[in-house]
Amino acid sequence: MTDGAPAQPPPSLFVLSYSENGVSKRFDVPAGEAVMGRALSCALVLADASVSRTHASLMVRDGKLYVQDLGSRFGTFKNDVLVTAQIELLPGDRLMLGKLRLDVDGPPEAAVSLDESHVIDVATSFFRPIEPRAPSAGPDVASPAVSVDAVRLMTLLSEIGGTLVVAQPLQQVLEKIVDLTFGSVPAERAFLLLRTTGELKPEVARSRDGRSLTGVRISRTVVEQVLRDRVAMLASDTAVDTRLVGAVSMQDMSVRSFMCAPLWNRNAVIGALYVDNPFSKRFTPGDLDVFTALANYAAVAIEQARLTDELLDETRRRERLQRYHSPGVVSRILDGGVPAEGHVAAQAREVSVLFADIVEFTSLSQRLGPGEVVALLSSFFELVTDVIFEYEGTLDKFIGDCVMAVFGAPFDQADHARRAVETARDVRRALVAFNRQIAPVSLQLRMAINSGPAMVGDVGSAKRREFAVLGDVVNAASRLERLAEPGQILMSEATYVSAGSDLRVKSLGRVTLRGQVGEVGLFELLD
Repeated sequence: MTDGAPAQPPPSLFVLSYSENGVSKRFDVPAGEAVMGRALSCALVLADASVSRTHASLMVRDGKLYVQDLGSRFGTFKNDVLVTAQIELLPGDRLMLGKLRLDVDGPPEAAVSLDESHVIDVATSFFRPIEPRAPSAGPDVASPAVSVDAVRLMTLLSEIGGTLVVAQPLQQVLEKIVDLTFGSVPAERAFLLLRTTGELKPEVARSRDGRSLTGVRISRTVVEQVLRDRVAMLASDTAVDTRLVGAVSMQDMSVRSFMCAPLWNRNAVIGALYVDNPFSKRFTPGDLDVFTALANYAAVAIEQARLTDELLDETRRRERLQRYHSPGVVSRILDGGVPAEGHVAAQAREVSVLFADIVEFTSLSQRLGPGEVVALLSSFFELVTDVIFEYEGTLDKFIGDCVMAVFGAPFDQADHARRAVETARDVRRALVAFNRQIAPVSLQLRMAINSGPAMVGDVGSAKRREFAVLGDVVNAASRLERLAEPGQILMSEATYVSAGSDLRVKSLGRVTLRGQVGEVGLFELLD
């Protein structure tokens, strides 16, 4: 069997190598644009005083790498030449950001590549169906009955069963499967490939002695056949090399005995397991039986590990989101309201912002011990958070003894102002019962609400992102809160108009807030 389709080129990838505080580091340049600098928001963060906060940008386009200076203080240099416009970088180039040197390397050689430069000996091939096949499947997948080494098979099933029972991260399961492969069949090399976004990607490529393998070629046609026909295959493979034409003895040395089996779970083929040996150590049909059983159980273990990883990932996302959002909002987010990584993209929305601040908390904390202060604040924050979440508000942050909440984000709420007003009123009512429980200490709150446009969503760097609300609506709400008397709930005219005219309020005229243009109509919410 000879393959004739052209080999696929390796993926475009460039590497920057550099030293930071005496430690050698490398940066795999992603596709698209990547900014380098000292700012934590940069794709490549460089802790060097000569590097500007946003120093230069890298761009991978059409398989080529480019660099452009971003107005840095000490300049960007390619091979000692100042970079004044976007310029291409080649492997071997030296890049200087200020005094920091970075060396440009080419793409690393792939661990495993599927190509067509192979000749398979069909006459000596054996096949094992991974699933029961109909009689019409034909003699090409049939094989003589072969007795399986019962001891080897039972040992294998026992060990792979242990892997299935214990919940482990996916990568650990993949490594364990390769270990079991070496323990079950006399393979010299093993390759585990998984289907990712429609393509097969090598996840583990290892020799028996534990070395990672690179630059290995295996037959694309073989892998595609076992995946398509759902059969395990034992055969011999000659990797054709035009330099060896006529050198029969050397070409014979390149012949390898191999086995390849699909990883098939339920109705989906999720990858392939491939092992090989020099032809002098050919696999037997008995090896193929054990290998086929291993592939069957390995697929189940891989799918279980994937589900475990997904569950842990969702748990982490849910825990993170629950810091800010009510359970109902969290469920909407996880059901598809935001991308899979759990970040809420910043976007413009009409919102209402609520501030609730404990009156004279500093003097109160001086009369209590540190433990009592922490316990009091924790109980107070829990009370306020429960009310905020009841109205599906978002907890933006705790600022000392102050709580900031936003309504109308991350999802639109047409009645965001009314929700904010009802939250403030319920918090004030709940505080009465709360004060009875903690007597003789008694808390009083100042609260204020403002409504208007804002940017809301997750902001920060790749290392740390937090939900935030940005805009004048926040600043105005904060300044309104400082005007409130103990026990008072103030709201801006924008909030009052949006919340509805049936509210019992008292007009306090118009005020000028620091940093704001024009006057703001002010109202007090009556209970």
